[in-house]
Amino acid sequence: MVAISQIRLSNAQFSTSSALVAVFVGGTSGIGNITLGELARLRISMKAYVVGRKASEARFKTFVSELDLAPNVEFVWVEGEISLLAEVKRVCEYIRSVEDHVDLLFMTTGYAPFGGRESMVLRATYQRISPADTVKIRVKAWTSVTR
Repeated sequence: MVAISQIRLSNAQFSTSSALVAVFVGGTSGIGNITLGELARLRISMKAYVVGRKASEARFKTFVSELDLAPNVEFVWVEGEISLLAEVKRVCEYIRSVEDHVDLLFMTTGYAPFGGRESMVLRATYQRISPADTVKIRVKAWTSVTR
């Protein structure tokens, strides 16, 4: 495993000529929240849309208030129940209406399996697309492999 000091050194070298646009689905707790905080601490120009349930909004706002944010880091709360396809569509349409691209997508939502624990490996293939009216990277196919 790579040491956290090496990761932070690598991240410190990251820079962009324009603000990054990030979308965090599941960024209100756990690994998504930690990743969001670490990315914000890099102090690079960034706008992050954080999608979460209404019940998570207060906790998320407390988290943001405790960060020492650079003036070029902006968080946008987007309330959404992503277990409902209609909500996923609504959230995606909203982000597409205000952004012409997404640089980073973090999907770290949790769920409660009702049938007990099942180990699963998810594999994705990606396809780059270029039309200005769509998000620049989309998932082409998901393959679920149960072990």
